[in-house]
Amino acid sequence: MTFQKNNDYNELFYKIWRNVYLNRIIYQYIPSLDIVLNTASFSVLESQIESNGLKNVNLDLKGNGPLGDRHMMWEIPKCVTKLSLKSFSTHALQNIILPNSVTQLDLTSDILWKGFIPVSCRALRLSTRQILSADCIPKSITRLDLQYCPKNLVIPSSVVHLKIMGCDLEANVAGFLPNSIKQLFLGFKPANGFIPNSVENLLFLDFLMSEIDFVIPLSVKNVMFSFLDAPLDGMNHFLHNELKELTISTRYQDKLPFLPSGLTKLNFTNTPTFSIDKPFPVNLKTLILSEVNNQIKVGTLPMNLEELSIDFNFDLTRQNNILVQSQQERCPLMAGSIPRTVKNLSLKCKYLEFKDDIIPRDVEILSLSTMGEFKKGCIPSKVSHLCLRNFWKESHHSLLMDTISKENQCIIPTSVTVLIIGLDRYFIRNETIPQSVTHLKITTPLYQTLETNCISKLPLRKLILDNGIRPPACLQFPLQLTHLSFCLESDMEALFLPCTITHLHIKFLSQSTHQPIPESVIYLRVEHSNTQSMVLNPIPHSIQYLDFTQYYCDLSKISKEYFSSNIKHIRFNNNVDTRLLELLPSPLRSIIIKNNSNQKDYNSIYINTQFEVFDKCWC
Repeated sequence: MTFQKNNDYNELFYKIWRNVYLNRIIYQYIPSLDIVLNTASFSVLESQIESNGLKNVNLDLKGNGPLGDRHMMWEIPKCVTKLSLKSFSTHALQNIILPNSVTQLDLTSDILWKGFIPVSCRALRLSTRQILSADCIPKSITRLDLQYCPKNLVIPSSVVHLKIMGCDLEANVAGFLPNSIKQLFLGFKPANGFIPNSVENLLFLDFLMSEIDFVIPLSVKNVMFSFLDAPLDGMNHFLHNELKELTISTRYQDKLPFLPSGLTKLNFTNTPTFSIDKPFPVNLKTLILSEVNNQIKVGTLPMNLEELSIDFNFDLTRQNNILVQSQQERCPLMAGSIPRTVKNLSLKCKYLEFKDDIIPRDVEILSLSTMGEFKKGCIPSKVSHLCLRNFWKESHHSLLMDTISKENQCIIPTSVTVLIIGLDRYFIRNETIPQSVTHLKITTPLYQTLETNCISKLPLRKLILDNGIRPPACLQFPLQLTHLSFCLESDMEALFLPCTITHLHIKFLSQSTHQPIPESVIYLRVEHSNTQSMVLNPIPHSIQYLDFTQYYCDLSKISKEYFSSNIKHIRFNNNVDTRLLELLPSPLRSIIIKNNSNQKDYNSIYINTQFEVFDKCWC
């Protein structure tokens, strides 16, 4: 039975029924009412939010969500500061009251009316096409993200950061946006005068295919094109000389006839026909080029560069279908062509042999990728962050070449503290890794005992065995290790993990053997690639951050004691039975709820993959 206004039930009982606090009591003591069957998750949801004092809540509940079709009012608990409401019907939103504690709101709604968004809100992401009032967005908003901008919407002058993916033609006019905006993201071609004179950072998120006939204000210092397919022959009227940063991250085919003279950062990615045939601005500090198709000679690059990244994507061994024998003609980088002021350098080329006369001596961050050799002395003595990779994709280990010759072996200087290796195993077996390395990432399989002993002797604090590497059971980890990431398979023995580990990431490639988890771990991330359910051992009491990514829990095999009472933040990247809510410890600080459209009987838990508290844990 249901209780609705003007039905056979009196007015007083209807008012009692819609009271959110009395509803909680009714659900607890009168479970036989059939209304509870479809709204059982509502009582669990609300109790979890309040009892745990959750601050970040994401509700992606289909239709009317936990409110059902009944006329119940639900006031979001005041502990919530970040809230996401998606897939709700208009009826459901009309029965939801947002507290003044909400400062960040992500809202998807067919209709928006004045007063729904609390005045405490500072950041708003809105997806709607119809508004009932022009001033429905409060003046407290400073960050605004609009999927679509209706013509009658008034954007308050408090907005500093604005993103608009689409808008009515009547809204794409000069003077529509306030002059308070500093950062502007656009998903369409703006009309001339649409961009305010206050904008400093401008980003185009959609294709610009037609001729550009609008002018960028002189206040803009940073411009980025995500998709650009428009001719820029008249670019001198479009990009002014006051620009400091220019980024074109698209497969732009035309040559650039004009580079603003004031540029300090230039980023061209995915530009297959880009050719260095003109002087760069003299004040340029950062240059990022990909798919460069010609040689870089001495004097081509500006002499004040501090950061340089070049990806050569052409075969210099043949020119006009003729095999080039001269090593000088095959080399895309001439000796002395890289300015000596560069501190951060990244080079990728198939046939480049790195010698000591190519890389500047003052480089501190260095990334090299090639099929050629790394000659002795090619790595400067001041490098602290070093990445050495084969040009081939690291998943194709059978194609790897011996890039370090025995007689002319490259030596890693003792200044290196962060090291990424994607080379052959010979490099590791010869124990060429210096004792100064504390952060190590390996993308090459480890097989031999000699290799594993080499790792155990290093004073590592962070170790990542990436790309599906299966560590052997004999692998001995350094005793100082605090961060560890590795893979396990069904035919592998469990590894002995030191009790110093605080951050642990395990990827199970199949149904795995028992893997003990040290009591020192506070951050645990588990991935499971098999579709069958599996259950870990009880979570250690030390765990505070629990991250289940692509991991299915069989609730019939776990109890409330499975989860540690010390867990404060929990994340599920896949859909999980809502009954798991009843097993979670209290209080939690972070959790997000999402509906599983494939399961009709219950809602499910979902933790956003961009959950900041987890991302920062591994730093």
